[in-house]
Amino acid sequence: MNHFDFVRPSTRALWTFDEENGNDSGPFGYDLTSGYLDYGLGRFGPYCGYFDGNNYLRSTTNFSQLGLTQLTATFWMKSNYAAEQYIFGNVYTGYGNAYGYNFGTTSSKQLFFETFPGDGYNYRLTGGSVVIDNTWKWIVITRGSSYTKFYVNGKLDYTAGNTAIGFNGSEITCVGAWWSIYYGKPYDYYIGFLDNLHIYNIVLSHDTIRHMYAFQMGWL
Repeated sequence: MNHFDFVRPSTRALWTFDEENGNDSGPFGYDLTSGYLDYGLGRFGPYCGYFDGNNYLRSTTNFSQLGLTQLTATFWMKSNYAAEQYIFGNVYTGYGNAYGYNFGTTSSKQLFFETFPGDGYNYRLTGGSVVIDNTWKWIVITRGSSYTKFYVNGKLDYTAGNTAIGFNGSEITCVGAWWSIYYGKPYDYYIGFLDNLHIYNIVLSHDTIRHMYAFQMGWL
């Protein structure tokens, strides 16, 4: 039994890709209905998303419950692409200044979390560990009241003070790239496998994260 994809009260979105589509298993039904995605053998469950550098899934409207200033994002990834790539974005990039947040990996093969507060600037935090080596890794990104933290396979990788963030209610959610509203197309595609992308509106503790990874086939 796979308990990584349990829907919980704090779940805001959960994309398992098990049905070979972008359907959301969470309570808000945030289905990603635009774009195209290939599929591979799942890390958990029958399928995972396979991103070949030319595909993505996105929303066509704003998903208001993802406009979070405190959050946890968890996902399984496997990639061997040593270039900047975006795994997830929930951003407004239309006329005027940008809002929202993205995360992905850098050309140095490290995690990053990027925020846009609507002031004309973007702010990026970059992790320490190499996560691009063609093996499955479980990634957790938390943004609390004061700190943003990255975890790799249950271990704390990086901690830094929060960067500024804001939302205007018109953000578009995209998996496998970030979506430019202004130009009407995706950029900085992800290349690799992705499974069980889960967004919570709470900040998971290090102890909880360690136990989740240690008991991969069962939730305590």
